[in-house]
Amino acid sequence: MLHEAAGEVSQNARAAALRRRSVLLWAVGLALLVLATRVLFRAGWLYHWDSVNYALGMQHFDMRLHQPHPPGYFFYIALADVVDLLVGDANASLVWLSVAFSAVGAALLFLLGREMSGVRVAVIAALLYVSSPNIWFHGEVALPRSIEAFFSIAIALMCYRLMRGDARYFLPAALMLAVAGGFRQQVLIFLLPLWVWAGWGQPLRRWVAAAALGVGVTLLWLLPTFALSGGFESGAGVMTYLWSQGGLSSETGATGLALVALKIARVGVYTFYGLTLGVLAFLYVPAWRRAWRARRTRNSLFLLIWLTPALLVTFNWVEQPGHVLVFVPPLFLLVGEVVMQVGQAAASRWRGAPATWTGALTAVLVVANVAFFLFAPSPLLGREGTLTIPPAAQTIAARDGFLSTRVATIRATFAPETTTVIGSGHYFRHPDYYLPDYQYPALNADLTGTLMYLPEHVDTLVLFTDDLRDQVAEGVPVASLALADGATLHYIEAGAGQVFGLSETTITLADADDTKDAANDA
Repeated sequence: MLHEAAGEVSQNARAAALRRRSVLLWAVGLALLVLATRVLFRAGWLYHWDSVNYALGMQHFDMRLHQPHPPGYFFYIALADVVDLLVGDANASLVWLSVAFSAVGAALLFLLGREMSGVRVAVIAALLYVSSPNIWFHGEVALPRSIEAFFSIAIALMCYRLMRGDARYFLPAALMLAVAGGFRQQVLIFLLPLWVWAGWGQPLRRWVAAAALGVGVTLLWLLPTFALSGGFESGAGVMTYLWSQGGLSSETGATGLALVALKIARVGVYTFYGLTLGVLAFLYVPAWRRAWRARRTRNSLFLLIWLTPALLVTFNWVEQPGHVLVFVPPLFLLVGEVVMQVGQAAASRWRGAPATWTGALTAVLVVANVAFFLFAPSPLLGREGTLTIPPAAQTIAARDGFLSTRVATIRATFAPETTTVIGSGHYFRHPDYYLPDYQYPALNADLTGTLMYLPEHVDTLVLFTDDLRDQVAEGVPVASLALADGATLHYIEAGAGQVFGLSETTITLADADDTKDAANDA
């Protein structure tokens, strides 16, 4: 009897060891799959003006100069600086961070899905994550959105284990929240309710310890942020101004029902970019009923508290496709469960094994994701717009081509000593970073509603983007230069005794003597 019992214990131990090894292999394999799929499509140039702000912050950190923009992202910039010691290029350093955090995020989503719903749902959710166009795209560019997704998943995993009764994760989750705040302060706001709910019932002394730990780590990024931005009063003022000016109303001028419709459209389209055909899962009501019955209510509440705060805050702030990545991970898990339910229903109605149907449905969703990322044109429908620039490989290639062609042409054609370059839109700060030897490289960030005049030695003004042509005052002659990509680069040459006058909305030429007289009168 003793030998049989010992043998049974040994067999159970071996089985447990095999399960742990299998889980580890899945997690590592998914992370490696992310690395393999990302390495071919990495952006060679800073993708967005935010990316330029981060790169400039690596050179000299100061929120007042939007290097980077508020609220500072101190840990993100500091980690990029560390990577830059090895890589030696700001864009590459930031992109590699996106790749690495995307890879770890895939592994953690698998672990969370396995604990919540089993291995099959975990595999489906993780494969949807790996192939998601929105996740994939933000693993290729110099933006911290994939880091937001990583922290969302990592903190949710800790909170889930905490909710299930493992109190060891209470303090680590608090630590992770504070660290996340140093990368993306919004993540702390999104996920704090989940941690509070999961940890409810912990002794008071542990809450005090968690608060002290959180405040201590927060000060590690908050105090340097203020110190490098002119001190507490200046840094806090910049952050306060950010929150007062943020949101779609400030960006677009939309109000009332038009603003609500715009928010709904952006959240909807950007979520579609994350799930593509997976959004159809939310239309199949019978699967949701079966999934709800199959799931314990506490698990459902966990997903709801994980998802809702991020969705509500993002709804008010959503500007770019990456802003939804903090709440997309739980959607992958939900879609995975629906796929399982649909597979079982299909097997009972049309015969075949549930695993076969589930595998086929998963393959369809993954292929749709991959096809969208690889082949979606940029822009969609041939129309430039916030909603029609897809997170796709062609968008990265188009942005890289646009920047490389213009920077090379400007360097080959115009003298830095007498030329200023201005940009707009997504590119309004790129000339500041890529053409720093040209005159007034910070000009794009300094323009206001009031005309400012450049000195007489600046005799050429290059318009980095085509839309700036619409800001040129009537009567100002604009010259054009054909580019290798078939586009046109516009520029203006000042005549003798003329100077450039610039504001946020106007580009003009003025008589140099008149501007001097106006300055003297003032």
